Amino acid sequence: MPTQRSQFTAGEDPRYAALEERVFAPLSRPAQVHVRHQFPTRLQPPPDEGLFVLMQAWEFGFLPVAWVEPIRRHVREVWCHSRYLRDVYLASGIPEERLQIIPHGIDPRVLHPGVPPYVFTTEAGAARVCRQTATPFVFLFVGGSVHRKGIDIVVDAYLREFAAREEVCLLIKDTCTQTAYRGMNQKERLLALANDPTRPAIVYLDDDLPTHQLAGLYTAADCLAQPYRGEAFCLPVLEAMACGLPVIVPEGGPTDDFVDETVGWRVPAERRPMGGNRVGDWECAGPVWMLEVSPEDLGAQMRQVYENREEAGRRGAAGAARVREGWTWEHATAKALARLESLTAETQRRRGKVEKQKRGKEQGTRGDRPDLADSALTPHASRLLSPCA
Repeated sequence: MPTQRSQFTAGEDPRYAALEERVFAPLSRPAQVHVRHQFPTRLQPPPDEGLFVLMQAWEFGFLPVAWVEPIRRHVREVWCHSRYLRDVYLASGIPEERLQIIPHGIDPRVLHPGVPPYVFTTEAGAARVCRQTATPFVFLFVGGSVHRKGIDIVVDAYLREFAAREEVCLLIKDTCTQTAYRGMNQKERLLALANDPTRPAIVYLDDDLPTHQLAGLYTAADCLAQPYRGEAFCLPVLEAMACGLPVIVPEGGPTDDFVDETVGWRVPAERRPMGGNRVGDWECAGPVWMLEVSPEDLGAQMRQVYENREEAGRRGAAGAARVREGWTWEHATAKALARLESLTAETQRRRGKVEKQKRGKEQGTRGDRPDLADSALTPHASRLLSPCA
């Protein structure tokens, strides 16, 4: 939930206006479920009026020690974005029965293969690409240009494998260069490479794009290359697939949930120790690690895709169909609503038992047995949990 009003606005989508009006609005009665999703994470229990659900990504193999006991003590469920993230919580000592997989999704009305491609004009490196006599094959990377995202791996692989004379381009969409990743990104190196005519073509941009322009960025490319070291889900991969792109990703990460050899390529990746049990200031519950793809392996796979464009097209089309059929926000919402219904029913049972015990004490009896009739949702709760029309 937002912690400040400025963190959620309807923005460009008027459908969210009604939701914006409800941010921090007073409740008509005590909440039945609290869902908390923010970073840094806040593990203090919510007011004593409902069950605590946590959504918290962590990409380094083991959770911080300081999180484990509060989660075990206060959190009824952790909603994990992927099986990979679920395994991080399991390895850290969180009981399996508390872990539910609630994935991300995409809006198929916005992200689909028919979106008009983004037109490049003044972006770094764009002029050189526009001068090419033939349409280049475009590899795309989307994400912060930081170590965890694997930007150095994809750039090194591309520079090793391709020459300046080839009709190919690496398109880099950087993010958060002035916010979360300020002072730790590779923007300056990437700008220098984009302006170096002795290297294979690179186009670089870090503008914040509205959703429809981001969709056009995907359809302007031919293949996504995303060799991340640590992710809890990696939404750009799903977005690229929705737009008809085949994808190249590490094997063994969260994208294993929706990427196989029919929609892309999984490059071998090793679990590389980070040295000890610490990530920054956090001591973790075990030796931390991230995935590592070799630039040689990634470059070889990029070359294979470049030389087999028909196969790339087939896998891209299969990926778009897969996303439409099972990985939209509607699919993700249905899973979340199912959990909310279950948790709401549990809250009702708990409250019913407490009320019965109170009545029993007043009447001189304990009233320990729960009333099964209390498990039904109230009409008001059912309306709250019904999908929006």
